[in-house]
Amino acid sequence: MHAPKLPDTEEFREQLLGFNKKVWHLEHTRFFCSPAVAFSLNRAPTKIVSAKEIVNDEGELIWELRMQTEVPDFGLHHLDRENTEAFILTYRMLTQHNDRYSIARLAENYRFAHSFFRDAFTQVRELNASFLSAGSSLQAKGVATTYREILDTVIYGELAHSNKQKAATFERWTHWPAHEKALWLVFDHALRYSMEILQHFRDINAAVLMVHFDEPLRDESVFRRLQDKGILRKDASWSQIQDE
Repeated sequence: MHAPKLPDTEEFREQLLGFNKKVWHLEHTRFFCSPAVAFSLNRAPTKIVSAKEIVNDEGELIWELRMQTEVPDFGLHHLDRENTEAFILTYRMLTQHNDRYSIARLAENYRFAHSFFRDAFTQVRELNASFLSAGSSLQAKGVATTYREILDTVIYGELAHSNKQKAATFERWTHWPAHEKALWLVFDHALRYSMEILQHFRDINAAVLMVHFDEPLRDESVFRRLQDKGILRKDASWSQIQDE
């Protein structure tokens, strides 16, 4: 699959390379390579609200149980503030609007790409917007707090910045120990899912670099992901890509 190099798009190429390099860095951080934050409960009366059979990611039938219980506190495991803060330093460069390598700035230059890649990029942006606007399991006065609110409040009110309003919200949300643990649990989930979306952006960037700028794929895992997405042929082999 070949296409002519695009005119006057060196900045676009540098953006794609820079974004992908930072995603590679995030993939190898202690935060992302460590187990997700988990919780544990002591014995407590529990009611099963619903039960249904679903298909998991491996195609197996499993039971999904929704349970309800009331506990004064619970245990939290695998939370490492230092690793999280180190991850955030690079993560925020890709997600805040004014950075050179941000998703928003990339979108400005994706108009130069082939419509196939432009559409794919737009779909991932829509997935990201849908995730950020979705309600989490945390509620304030019966209203679900969105993942955008959780990420923004913890990152810009506590970890990487000190926005006065967001810092006040973080302090309010963490007034009680159990509430603070619940916030970190949901924040960890949101951050890891957001990272998966960044990986999708990276995959599309890699394909654009290969097609428009003759930049070879250097990571076999990205090659496999592009095959799963239908961007590269299923019958292609990693050795063939390396030889081209």
